[in-house]
Amino acid sequence: MTWNCRGVGSKKFERGLRFLIQERNPDVIGLLETRVNFARAGEIFQKLGFKTWVAVPGMGFSGGIWVAWRDEVGCFVEKENAQYVHLRFSGQGQKDWLATIAYVCPRDKEKQHFWDDMAQFAQITQEPWVLLGDLNDIMAENEKKGGAPCNSRRCELFAERVSNCNLLDLGASGNRFTWKGPLIPGYERVYERLDRGLCNPSWRCLFQNAVVKNLTRLSCSDHNPLLLCSNDSGYGFGPRPFRFEAMWLMHSEFDAMLKGCWKGEGGLKNRLMNLQPNLLQWNKEVFQHIQNRKRKLLARIDGIQRKISNFNRPSWALINLEADLQKELEEVLHQEEVLWYQKSRGQWVNDGDRNTKFYHIRTVSRRRRNKIVMLRDVNGDWVEDQVALRQMAKDFYVDLYSEFHEETVQEKSLFDNCTVSFPSLQTEELCSMNREITKEEIKDAIFSIGAFKAPGEDGFPAVFFQRKWHIVGEDVVKYVFHLWQDLEDLKEINNTLLVLIPKVDRPDSLKQMRPLDYVM
Repeated sequence: MTWNCRGVGSKKFERGLRFLIQERNPDVIGLLETRVNFARAGEIFQKLGFKTWVAVPGMGFSGGIWVAWRDEVGCFVEKENAQYVHLRFSGQGQKDWLATIAYVCPRDKEKQHFWDDMAQFAQITQEPWVLLGDLNDIMAENEKKGGAPCNSRRCELFAERVSNCNLLDLGASGNRFTWKGPLIPGYERVYERLDRGLCNPSWRCLFQNAVVKNLTRLSCSDHNPLLLCSNDSGYGFGPRPFRFEAMWLMHSEFDAMLKGCWKGEGGLKNRLMNLQPNLLQWNKEVFQHIQNRKRKLLARIDGIQRKISNFNRPSWALINLEADLQKELEEVLHQEEVLWYQKSRGQWVNDGDRNTKFYHIRTVSRRRRNKIVMLRDVNGDWVEDQVALRQMAKDFYVDLYSEFHEETVQEKSLFDNCTVSFPSLQTEELCSMNREITKEEIKDAIFSIGAFKAPGEDGFPAVFFQRKWHIVGEDVVKYVFHLWQDLEDLKEINNTLLVLIPKVDRPDSLKQMRPLDYVM
């Protein structure tokens, strides 16, 4: 947790910090702009149960960074500076990673010194790294409200500095702005997002469930505390539904497996349901985990190359075996690329270019954006508990779509003033809607769907039907014919997955979400 507390000398600060620790129980605390003699750090932290800390004095009256951590946290100070503290975390059953707690001076000269140091640090470290604190800058126009117009050059320069360090914005849930500024005569009060978390791709991949929360601002400071939850399992998605992996299509034995399973009684729907457990079993026993396959192949190739290098004359058996293994490794690498491309909802794949790391980071970032960590309820209170959030969302949309939903004044006004009209169909067009559909039309419709677009409830994307049309196409056509002739119950396939699309940047209530359903 980091907090620009704007001074630690008051009783209000001590009460506020004690409250935050009781409520959030952080392992590490970073206090910024402490504004008092750093010798007081020990007195304050010992009262709160922290036995290890580092205190960096500020520059004159401004600045000052104090960081404390609990004994069970394997934390070591790498470097101290008037504007930042580099920390190393080790142990706890995972690889080492680095954290920087920062208070960036608002003056341009010192600010440039800070980002020069960060750019240099980014070049020399390959380890996971996260940067958290008051950076005293905004990256976009929507990160400021009130006051003078936003300085676009300021935003561009900040974005450029972050990019030069190869850092990603972790985003945040909770309040949109983290600093409450002065009320300038003639303008609205200023609010800005000055505090944030940034990380490099390695840290984002190491802590895929990490979230930043902008906590409630307390009266003793004009900044919101930031809470970084590095790996909180409470923010999971729940049971994962079945999803067909496109990389399976590339396996030499996939067709044989599919033909063997695509038999028996029942139509398309039953066959797809029966195929799911068979696919999962086949993946476990035949296809196997792609990372394990890659490691085994690399180990075998390395062993063969060592043997070849020790022979005085070439061994054609080993040379041919290496060539076969290299070919198999190439197939595995291609499958891995397709795997992460599909998961990232990517729009392109460059032939011959291994973009797995790019797609992996894109996937992790997309999953983080898709998480709803906090929302306000009807009373305006923040709700964080995942069970309560699910129930709140269910209740909201059940009420919204119920027969007895009471329209608001805004909803009534919207429909009363609606002037939208729809074009009418010609008689010839109306008649053509009742004609029988053809096999070619059904096939064209299936093949017009984006291959990797999100699947429906059954988990099979369009690429499965398109690539294996010679096996499953006849059942797809028959099923659509039966639907058209009312021989199948439309309700059975009309289930859908509801997706909440934000209407605004960083929504904080369900009213700011647009529900969309999609089926393949």
